[in-house]
Amino acid sequence: GLAELESHSTLRWNFKKGPDGYVTKMSEGRISLGNGVPEELAIAFLERFGFKVFGFDPASVGKPEAIHEEGTTQITGDQVINGLPVYPSRYNLILDADGNIIYAVVDVYRGARQPSPSPTVSLEQAAVAARQGLLHYLSGSGADASAAAAYPLGLFHNGKLMYRLVGGSIALIYRYELAL
Repeated sequence: GLAELESHSTLRWNFKKGPDGYVTKMSEGRISLGNGVPEELAIAFLERFGFKVFGFDPASVGKPEAIHEEGTTQITGDQVINGLPVYPSRYNLILDADGNIIYAVVDVYRGARQPSPSPTVSLEQAAVAARQGLLHYLSGSGADASAAAAYPLGLFHNGKLMYRLVGGSIALIYRYELAL
């Protein structure tokens, strides 16, 4: 993997590896991807080196987004497994104006175990538990009884099913976003 990547590079890379031996960051090098749409070039790069260098299934690369800035293009995206996003996974590739990758950070789930896409609790059960947890937290921080009225159960029906990446493992969760 690394030998192949370096054989196609025009500048020598500085690699940072995780505890599992896979690359998590590469900088100071340059590998030509040719001409084309930056998002497609980035996906082709991850398909070619995703498993061999970064240790993850390239099929789990989420939809890329491009930001063009002063001669470079930053391509970012997240990981998607079983059609669900993995939070807070990400890949971040920077391409120069000639279509060369000059920087990459890949922070994704690398496990061999394919996680279950089926939750053990319903969205309703998760909403009740999340609300109870928030109210318990608020009561411990000195909030008065009006906190319960301020956070009706209906606010918790916007939970999004996804995987949570923690320390190299993932778990199926419902994620809630609320303003306090």
